[in-house]
Amino acid sequence: MKVLGIMSGSSLDGVDLALCRFEQNDDLWKYEILAAECLDYTNEWRERLKTLPEKSAKVFCQTHFDYGHLLGKYVNQFLLKYQQKADLIASHGHTVFHSPETKMTVQIGEGSALAMATKTKVITELRTADVANGGQGAPIVPLVDKCLFPEYKACLNLGGIANISIRRSKDKVLAFDICPLNQALNFLANKLGLKYDDKGNIAQKGNVLVDLLASLNELDFYKRSIPKSMANVWIREKVLPLIECHEGSTSDKLRTVVEHIAIQMQIALKEFKIEGAILTTGGGAYNDFLIAEIEKQTNLKLFIPAPEVIEYKEAIAMAFLGFLRNAGIENVLSSVTGASKNTINGALYLP
Repeated sequence: MKVLGIMSGSSLDGVDLALCRFEQNDDLWKYEILAAECLDYTNEWRERLKTLPEKSAKVFCQTHFDYGHLLGKYVNQFLLKYQQKADLIASHGHTVFHSPETKMTVQIGEGSALAMATKTKVITELRTADVANGGQGAPIVPLVDKCLFPEYKACLNLGGIANISIRRSKDKVLAFDICPLNQALNFLANKLGLKYDDKGNIAQKGNVLVDLLASLNELDFYKRSIPKSMANVWIREKVLPLIECHEGSTSDKLRTVVEHIAIQMQIALKEFKIEGAILTTGGGAYNDFLIAEIEKQTNLKLFIPAPEVIEYKEAIAMAFLGFLRNAGIENVLSSVTGASKNTINGALYLP
């Protein structure tokens, strides 16, 4: 079965698509990427997604359906370009609300619209069953890390939000969100008319703003115990205004956020005796200065894999979770999310 995984991250970089084939021999899984690409959002769509949490219910619902059709358009373009066909599409959608404490999480991208546009079976809502069973609904990638990347004891994702999964034993995986990452860094780079701070060159020239660093480190999220997950809305309401209102140059703020990230990594990981290199993916893996600061603060080695794994690991993960859902196999671990049981997540839509 060829499964197309679709992922839209919180940093709004674009839509990642990865067409994968999976194979299992005994307890060992293998995967192959047949094609992968990131399709950029138009400025209009980036603004629609960014401001959607504040819009009316009618606008929200219309955007939910429009986004499903947009994903369908992207999928058709992608498959035509690479002369491929998908047997199944697994779409994460774009997270608008995430409030596991009230048993609510919402990722838009209407499944029937995507299925009809592509003439392909679609699976969406890859977090909701876990949340309904009292889980955080995040992270959902640790099972993928365990199955597809078993040679690593820990896998770190440096996306819009930094999160990690750690294998404690053969059957036990621990995972949690650590801190804001590219959502904060890109927010500041945008102030300079840039999409991101290339390799961390601007941050490297700045100085740490001690007061801002202290304020960031004192945020309530860091006092919570794991498992825990971080909502995009919380970052927009609590973190970004704190950074924006503080006095200082953009370069100094970037440097301060990098320091904050490195410190939170050290605090989060100090109790775990992680042996060997940590597989590190997500856009932040390209930020050389950030990687160096994390390694210096944590005294751990971060392994940076091939670009296709860095950029498309989450889309690969969505494809694998969809593959498991289609087979009726549990695809989210309660040991990671805090749910009452392991769950089979995913709503199925037929073309």
